[in-house]
Amino acid sequence: MVQGKAVSVSFSKLGAFESCPLQYWLRHVLKLPVAPARAPELGNVVHEAIAAELQGQDGMKLAQELVHKNPLLDVEKDLPAALKMVEGCRRYFRPLSAHAERLVEEWLEVELDQGYILRGRADLVEVDPNTVLITDWKTNWEVFSLEDTCQLDLYARWAAVRFPGRRVMVRLRFLRYGPRKGIVMRESTPEHQEMAMNWARGLVARIREAGRLPRSVGFPACPGRTCKTCSHSVQCLFLRAQELAVPDDAPQDLLQAVLNGVVPEASGLAEAQELGLWILVLERSLSVIKDRLRSFTEAHGPVVAGGEQFGIFFRASAECGDSQSFGTALTEAGINPWEHVQWDPDWLKQFFKSPLGEKLKEQFFTETAEAYFWHRVAGEEAGQDDSGG
Repeated sequence: MVQGKAVSVSFSKLGAFESCPLQYWLRHVLKLPVAPARAPELGNVVHEAIAAELQGQDGMKLAQELVHKNPLLDVEKDLPAALKMVEGCRRYFRPLSAHAERLVEEWLEVELDQGYILRGRADLVEVDPNTVLITDWKTNWEVFSLEDTCQLDLYARWAAVRFPGRRVMVRLRFLRYGPRKGIVMRESTPEHQEMAMNWARGLVARIREAGRLPRSVGFPACPGRTCKTCSHSVQCLFLRAQELAVPDDAPQDLLQAVLNGVVPEASGLAEAQELGLWILVLERSLSVIKDRLRSFTEAHGPVVAGGEQFGIFFRASAECGDSQSFGTALTEAGINPWEHVQWDPDWLKQFFKSPLGEKLKEQFFTETAEAYFWHRVAGEEAGQDDSGG
């Protein structure tokens, strides 16, 4: 902390340190650039469009303009998703009250302790004489509870100070879903707020202490789900190699040392869990390397290395607009289309979930199971979109 000057932190910074201190160090201490990614960019578009909508502008039109301008977004895939979320917000939005004041993208500050201030921006704050309602728009598919995050309870502390005597409500609005599944809401009591403040103060103290320690001790790598979207997985592996004192002029030795030091054979549950965590790091590292090589080949053409050609490959597909007439034409030509047809697996998957599909599957198909090794979110189950279309 600069003498006499408050240090500003954000909820995302605190969360970054909690999930992986090394990521925090690379991003917020060394200030390495974060590679832009498709999901956050789509989220930014939706947030900006909804903010415009709430201020009396045409959010749908703005979303279209922003998606078309953004080179990271796919117009065919991302534009319909963005429009659906903005339209869902428009359809299901209910104001706190008829005369509530509306603060859109409101900047706020919460005093922590020892010269630290939490600074953030609330997507929407509605205020009437009795109640304050803070809403946070979410564009991801994962739905979670308000007990899984301290963010809105921290923002509620700001509201309690700025609007004393009013009840403070907090709401998560998951825009991929309709109101039945997509709204999580409760009152933020002083107890909720104090728990959130203690969480933030504890992390501030840990960050301050980490700055006094050697980097490897104060900011260690903590592999986990954040590795899937981390921009610094390659630096993470490099730093691990440095910790193992591997000479950087021997790439094969470097690889061997990293593998031996990071992913030894598992002899128990703890070692097996460690292997799973480092799979996430290695997968993200591979993704980053692929993206960099893809950028080069898009600009300069294919690259041959190790007997393999790396570059952009294309495949074409055709869609029949009138399948019934096409089938009739084949039959008239003496061709039995059933001898050549290939079923679309995605269509079949949805069809066999229907009552008719279940009946036909039971009558004509024999199910077989194939074991394979992969990973997914623990406890993950297929969810249904309840947005009503």
